[in-house]
Amino acid sequence: MSKPLASARRMPSITLWAPDDYCAEAEAWSTGWGDLVYGARRLPVPALVQLGVLAHADWQRLDELRRCGPVSRARLVWGPTMIGVIDQLLEVAGDCNGLRLLQRDELLPLERQLLDAGAIAISRRQLVELLNPAIMVGPQA
Repeated sequence: MSKPLASARRMPSITLWAPDDYCAEAEAWSTGWGDLVYGARRLPVPALVQLGVLAHADWQRLDELRRCGPVSRARLVWGPTMIGVIDQLLEVAGDCNGLRLLQRDELLPLERQLLDAGAIAISRRQLVELLNPAIMVGPQA
């Protein structure tokens, strides 16, 4: 059984989850913590999972990711290009409301499109190419 999240802002204890705890993985994905499922298992984080984090995480979670030190585990897992994407996303969004609008209007539809197409093996470079126009649109009120 999955451990319930008290808040999307609090890091879930993914290391306590069983490898086949699909409910916990779904909950982590939908709250912007999906990358930790892979990190807890010492697996590389797929680009599609990183998109899931961008599409579902709150401002605080993304800000924490971009502020990680240069040798932090998060920065090593995400890579400098994806950290740059987070910087760009938060800069264009401007605030929490702008982020939610960008997520709703651009990132969630892109995530759904890639999942529907079965694009599980998309590379980070391909993802960045898809994200750049989406992020540059800015929030649509």
